[in-house]
Amino acid sequence: MIHHITLFVLFSFLYFYNLGLNEVWMPNEALTADGVRYMLEGGSLLSPQFNGEPFLHKPPLTHWLAYFGSLIFGLGEFGIRFFHATLGVLGGIVTALFAREIFDLRTSLLAGLIFLSSVQILANARTATPEIPFTFFILLTLYFWFLGYSRRKDLFIILGFLSSSFGMLTKWVPGFLIPASIWFIYLLFTDPREVLRKVYIYGSLLAFLPFSLWFLYMVSKHGDPFLEMFYYENIKRIYGIQSDPFYLHIVSIPATFFPYSFLVYMGTVWGLKKRELLLFNIWFLEMLLVFSLIKMKLPTYMMPAFPAMSIITAHFLCSAPWKKVVVWSVRALLIVGGVSVIGMAALTAVDLPYLLLSLLLIPVSFFMSRELRPAMVGLSLTLYSLAVSLPYLESFRHQKEIGSLVKQLDPEKSKALYLVGSHFFESLPFYAERKVIQVSDLKSVNSGSFFLAPRNSSSNCLPLWKGKLYTGSEGRFFKFLLDLKKGRRVKEYILCVKSL
Repeated sequence: MIHHITLFVLFSFLYFYNLGLNEVWMPNEALTADGVRYMLEGGSLLSPQFNGEPFLHKPPLTHWLAYFGSLIFGLGEFGIRFFHATLGVLGGIVTALFAREIFDLRTSLLAGLIFLSSVQILANARTATPEIPFTFFILLTLYFWFLGYSRRKDLFIILGFLSSSFGMLTKWVPGFLIPASIWFIYLLFTDPREVLRKVYIYGSLLAFLPFSLWFLYMVSKHGDPFLEMFYYENIKRIYGIQSDPFYLHIVSIPATFFPYSFLVYMGTVWGLKKRELLLFNIWFLEMLLVFSLIKMKLPTYMMPAFPAMSIITAHFLCSAPWKKVVVWSVRALLIVGGVSVIGMAALTAVDLPYLLLSLLLIPVSFFMSRELRPAMVGLSLTLYSLAVSLPYLESFRHQKEIGSLVKQLDPEKSKALYLVGSHFFESLPFYAERKVIQVSDLKSVNSGSFFLAPRNSSSNCLPLWKGKLYTGSEGRFFKFLLDLKKGRRVKEYILCVKSL
């Protein structure tokens, strides 16, 4: 048991290790960062902005978390990310507590550890984006509803509805619909009469009250543009933006749920007829089915199912069924983990002491129980990524340097900053602390203004800064690494002041 607790604490620490090292990631985290800057400068807390324009894509709770973190730690990368990392760790704790309501302490600790070690959870908890708070509030909602139902205490049920309010204020109405549909199906199988209780009707009204008040405020303030964005984000994503393969989530889960990967599929098949896993199987399978039917698919869409997947996997491993299959599966994951660490070093930077230390953790895992060995693989990859790979990437990311130079040369913010070309660097408004105006050519740049332009399109000027910038999306992380390794989507830029 001591190994379970030690790994749980280690992974919790890694959520905050080097948390403020990297510049804000583009595009999504940069949207939050600039919105928080706007709030701290006296802007509306209910209607954030990005680059001087209303930010209508998501409700404001992600911004609020980053805002309060910035109030405590100052406006910077660490403050913006602090409460997201905190919710990531709390997600592991609540997952363990949820499992403890049904299973023994060993299974519960393992469930929390599996959640914390999941590569997609850890990566997203270290960025100020909506995915982690959305996942956390769905988890908390179902946990409170389960407590209220099993202990016959309506206060917990009401707390669950309040949690779903936060989910809606993070990522629209699915913050309520996802947990409500899971809980409804679970009650139909176990206790259909429970669905008719008045506490669920009154609780639903309570859940929608904060979201509805914010929604009406935004409609009154922004009108049709807000309603169009609401339709785009909540309806059009289902059928009309892009069409991805039906099986995308099925094949992506082994990567996003690494290091426990495909073990969740074994646990689900094994536990289909086990009553104690009914809620968690409904939770996982409903989300997998629904988000497989939706045309647009992103790997992050399945994150709210990770608590259920963690509990299913933990119970499967601790019950020790299918022993030979589990043994060979864990061995395969150890090999994949070792290859992943070496691959990460090859894609970024080779630091021999850290590489040897990270690889050494894999054979050390043989001194632990079998269910902890994948976690040691995850620890190995996480350690190398946070200590070597992420610091290495900063040598290719210069938006903070550019923004700081602009602020230093123009502290009064009297000069505009233009960006010439088709690619927009979302973190520039945050770091330069001003609106960035994108234009197609230098003719549109006003005299006396700063401009950042590809080197081959610029006029003859003495550069204030010159260097290479990545023009792809950093959100597709491994594609980002491959592009940097091969020099793709990297362009020479210069920063100048247009002569009068």
